Formats: sequence, structure tokens, C-alpha cells
Amino acid sequence: MIRFKRVFCPVDFFPASSKAFDYALTLASNYDATIHALHVVEPVASTPYEAPFTNTDLISKLEKESGKHEP
Repeated sequence: MIRFKRVFCPVDFFPASSKAFDYALTLASNYDATIHALHVVEPVASTPYEAPFTNTDLISKLEKESGKHEP
């Protein structure tokens, strides 16, 4: 019999991703496994014509926004 210890699920906040994450949660629960979710954000660099911002400010904003999508 296969035993899962860890379940990894990439997420991107699209409906299909949410369904996949729900499935991963159920799978992890059934096997008493830990679950790891990953959401990757591509680094953004401003051009000379854009308003200046720091990556730290952008990352903080993205982290706050990601919490709003929790079920």
C-alpha cells in the first residue's frame, strides 16, 4: 500500500487550482500527511518611465493580497 508523508500543491488562485488544493487537503488528511502549498510570483522590475517602488513594498502588498483568497 502506498503511504504519503507529504503532499505538495502549487496554487495560483484560479478555480481549478482551488479544486486541486481541496483535493490535496483531503489526500493529506486521509494519509495523515503534511501539506505544502506554493505560490510563486515573478519578480517585477520597474522601467525608467514608471513610478518608483521597492521590491520590499511590492512583496508586502502581494503577501497581504494572497491572504484575502483563503477559503
